[in-house]
Amino acid sequence: MSDHVETDDAGLSRVVQSSFDSSPNPAFRRMTKKPEIEATYDPDRIFIGWSLGGKTLFEQLVDRYKTRLKRQGITDYRSLRNDAILYALEEFPDHLGNEKWVEPVFMDRASADVLLMGGQRGSGKSFNIRAMSNRSAEAGVTNILLDPKHEYYTNPMYRGIQSDLAYLRDGESPTPIQTVVLMPYFVYKARQDKGLPQSGYDYVNVFQFSFDDLTADEIHFILTNLDDHRDYQVLASEVSYRVKDRNYRVESWDDVFAIAWELDEEGAFNWDNGQRVRQLKNTVRTTYQNYEFLGKNRPIERREPGEDGITYRNLAECLQKYNTVVLSLQDGDALPSSLKMKELYVAILIKKVRNLRQRNVVPGPISWRFDEAHKIVPQQYTVREYPSKKQARQMIKEDRSLGFRIDLATQTPNDLDMDNFLDQLRHVFIPQNMSDTSRTSGEPSPRKIMLSLGRVYESADRQRGKWDAIFDAMAEVFEYSWLYIDKKRDYWTVLRPASPLANHLQE
Repeated sequence: MSDHVETDDAGLSRVVQSSFDSSPNPAFRRMTKKPEIEATYDPDRIFIGWSLGGKTLFEQLVDRYKTRLKRQGITDYRSLRNDAILYALEEFPDHLGNEKWVEPVFMDRASADVLLMGGQRGSGKSFNIRAMSNRSAEAGVTNILLDPKHEYYTNPMYRGIQSDLAYLRDGESPTPIQTVVLMPYFVYKARQDKGLPQSGYDYVNVFQFSFDDLTADEIHFILTNLDDHRDYQVLASEVSYRVKDRNYRVESWDDVFAIAWELDEEGAFNWDNGQRVRQLKNTVRTTYQNYEFLGKNRPIERREPGEDGITYRNLAECLQKYNTVVLSLQDGDALPSSLKMKELYVAILIKKVRNLRQRNVVPGPISWRFDEAHKIVPQQYTVREYPSKKQARQMIKEDRSLGFRIDLATQTPNDLDMDNFLDQLRHVFIPQNMSDTSRTSGEPSPRKIMLSLGRVYESADRQRGKWDAIFDAMAEVFEYSWLYIDKKRDYWTVLRPASPLANHLQE
């Protein structure tokens, strides 16, 4: 591969490899040779795609121009570095995807405790999380995916195959992954009550938790979210006290109502003579009871056409049969805002899976993948912390020894909890179309937040618009590319993500 020298208007010579100019339009340039790579389905490494050029390439370009500028008599350090960055950024797009820089990229699973994939709608967040999920599943890792919209994981990706086989490239072939979709009964009933069609929901397994699955804190959370009145706080505190300190069993709403009648008789409520209890019963009946939020631990019931009866009796049997499980939560947003059913079900699910893992009923590592993560682990300014957030925080703080890890996908990284989640990140993925404008004045843009998380947003680079130029280069040269950052290694690269459907075996 030979080099030739060009001299620009400023008199600075730049070395250009002749193969870079083989296509007259960079937008149509593609890898001249694909890397020889076989799928690496093992518990230790996760194949995520191909590096097209990144930090090493950029620093080599900067160093080369600094040397040339020194020869031209420029000695001021700041001017030398800033000018070298400008020239390097101009040349950087010409090298992206060149054979010299294309290489497979892997994540070390042991280090991938918390991963963030940001991006606007349609950028491919869910697609790429599913890609990692598929390869983890092939390695024997249990994958649990939270799907708030019941869109991506359930409909087009049943058993891991997309109907249109999108993004498959030459030499790639479909990889079916057995997937089971679980839907809480309250979501299923909400759809029924609204008369919504069941198209695309055929492959759903309906299940239900019970009061036995709730902790004292979670019962307290339910009651205080029903109403802001002091009487509900009094009731919540009494129920929580009995469950925690007196080993009192609360097995149904009737037990809660019985405690409420006791408090009413003692004059503990501002609104007494049975009025508050009757209001409580009516509120519960029209909300949680109407949607059958909690029941008698309904078995997981198969809804697939042509398959009658129960496929497996409980969560343990389900996780032993499948290692890719999707929790579908669509239509939860249609419920009254005071009901935090999704947050409670996610919390209960985490607790149940933790217990199964501790008893080695479900062996091996477990990857939790939260789509629309800002709805599950939000930045909160209230004492009523979501139970799901509390359990997810425990996973990060205490459950890594169990092999738990979390992937977070969101359009709004600004809305995630900084102290407990963002500060724990090791791997960051930013698509080329990630917004560089804030939603409100004075708030950092999503792109800037994610770059700062990766500690790659240096002051000198910011002044020169380094990252604007790199994202422009990504958009110019490759249609689907991401900036991948490994915080611990201080590494970044432009990434061509791997397809979730591929074996990645070159023929």
